[in-house]
Amino acid sequence: GIVGSYDSATGVLALSGLATVVQYQQAMQSVTFHSDSGNPVAVSDQRTVTWSVTDANSDGSGAATSNKIISTISVLADNDAPLLTVSQTAHTYTEDKAAIVIDNGMLLKDVDDTQIMRATVTISEGLTEGDELQLSTAVGGITAAYDNGVLVLTGPASVEVFQTALRSVTFDSTHNDPTISSANRTIVWSVTDANSDGSGAATGFGTSTINVVAVNDSPTLVAGSLSSASFKEETGALVSAFGKGSVTVSTIEDNQQLDQLLLVVNHVSSGDRLVLGAETIDITADTTAAQSISASSTTPSYSYTISNTENSTEVLFKGDWSETSVKNLIENIQYKNIGNDPAAKGNDTRTFTIETLSESQDSAEIQIGLSNTINVVALNQSPTLTAKGEAISYSGSISGQLFKSITDVSAIEASEQLQELTFVVTGVTNKQSEWIKVDGQTITLQNSAIDATAANSTKINTYTVKENGGTTTLTLKGAWSSQDVVGLVGDMQYGTTGSVTGGDRTIALSKITDSGGGVGATTSLTGISSTVTISS
Repeated sequence: GIVGSYDSATGVLALSGLATVVQYQQAMQSVTFHSDSGNPVAVSDQRTVTWSVTDANSDGSGAATSNKIISTISVLADNDAPLLTVSQTAHTYTEDKAAIVIDNGMLLKDVDDTQIMRATVTISEGLTEGDELQLSTAVGGITAAYDNGVLVLTGPASVEVFQTALRSVTFDSTHNDPTISSANRTIVWSVTDANSDGSGAATGFGTSTINVVAVNDSPTLVAGSLSSASFKEETGALVSAFGKGSVTVSTIEDNQQLDQLLLVVNHVSSGDRLVLGAETIDITADTTAAQSISASSTTPSYSYTISNTENSTEVLFKGDWSETSVKNLIENIQYKNIGNDPAAKGNDTRTFTIETLSESQDSAEIQIGLSNTINVVALNQSPTLTAKGEAISYSGSISGQLFKSITDVSAIEASEQLQELTFVVTGVTNKQSEWIKVDGQTITLQNSAIDATAANSTKINTYTVKENGGTTTLTLKGAWSSQDVVGLVGDMQYGTTGSVTGGDRTIALSKITDSGGGVGATTSLTGISSTVTISS
């Protein structure tokens, strides 16, 4: 019949009801103490308990209350760990973007401590080289140190100050492939209080997750010091476009392949060729379909297409290449010209430029613009001409055609013209009366002014006649095509005015000169001679 009622405001437990002394004794012996306080020693580490008992006034003389008995309870504190409440939503970090705050809404409490001594923020799973944790905002009284995935915050400072600090912790990664080992980071927070109640420091924990989104970086291609090289027509030796050991290629991220390289060559001329290993590529001709080339000892397998514009040629290489393969491809690009006029139209340089490089992952492409120049040293080749001389019996007035079967007339270089023909005449006895007629111009075989104007000719600009003993040299000058020269030589005739001494006159075509190299190249001709026999 005993009922107990406790008033937490006053700390009094009242037992009431009519019962025997023994029963009340048993009830009082069963009274217990406990504390729900997070810090039960905040006021005192002891509790004083006062006991008193009132009887039932069974003798009718009035209820009596006993004397007070004192009991003492010693309270031993058990330090409660700080309580961390973290967001359950994973935050996302994107490669190459700004660092992210991991949890700006975190709550930190400690029921029995107002001070925090230390906190750590640890990347417990997914740690990758380049990961960084930082205290983005300086917080008074707290120092921060980061090393190998662990950020240590050291106080002491109040709970509120540490909460502010933890809310400002950021994550960032400088790795070019931050998901190479994991696409997530597990963050473990630990906070240790200052043990203000002396019962031992306690540590609380929390866990957050960061999702990491990788961004495919464009590949890179750099070269060391490039120096221009020279292709010499005289030797025809191959010239490297970019040099050996000069190029460094990177996909940035590991385990990626490169698949496309665009080479642009400026000032392409007839006969230009690229040589890669055993393969020779005519870059003057467009390709209508990709040409597939197998790997060699120096170059990887690849395909290519060629497109030409007025001023440049694009060679698009495609393949499935490692960084080393692309390096080998570029460093084995060599140039040569197999034509007769590699510097035609003044194009005495070739500029080789790696315009773009792309990788297979997401087709990431980068503008490279790596250029090098090859100087073209042309060799002015001597012109050619073959013809057949005639044996002519002359009876007066004018001869027939002096030279026939005129073939193989060429300046060799397409950009050049033929500019000079030299004839040697022997046996002249009456120089004022003997002459050569060509293209409407009659030229007397006696000393003339140097470069006399050929007023009656449409093709000959000037001529010079020079006597030297028994030899007369006739030089014709102009700007001629091969066909012009065929016409001029085939039109030559010998003639006289009045009577001349009989005998043989020999007219030999001795030299032909082109316009190349500034002063021209001259070919000495032999065996092209006609004889005019004049009767006595």
